[in-house]
Amino acid sequence: MPQDKSHLFPRRHLACCHDQLTIPFTLPESDSDYRVNISIYDIKGNMVTQLTNEEYEAGYYTVNWNSMTDSNTLGRGMYIIKFAVESNNINTIVTRKIIKQ
Repeated sequence: MPQDKSHLFPRRHLACCHDQLTIPFTLPESDSDYRVNISIYDIKGNMVTQLTNEEYEAGYYTVNWNSMTDSNTLGRGMYIIKFAVESNNINTIVTRKIIKQ
């Protein structure tokens, strides 16, 4: 039975102020590295940007998003952040709301 791994990422929605957002995540000790994919989607489900799609070792990390550097400067509103993590013992997808003010 798969375990809930949503605790790896922030539990509440994230507020994006002044077009900057720091997204924290934690990866527990494991016998293998993790493939982490963090992407931002608009409310219609279109991917706005991919923040990372890389291998990580266990530990605490942050990824920064500057919405002003995207090809289309994003306006205020709600966005969805998708965290996808894969390794030998974890395969999970978690979503969170982002409120851009």
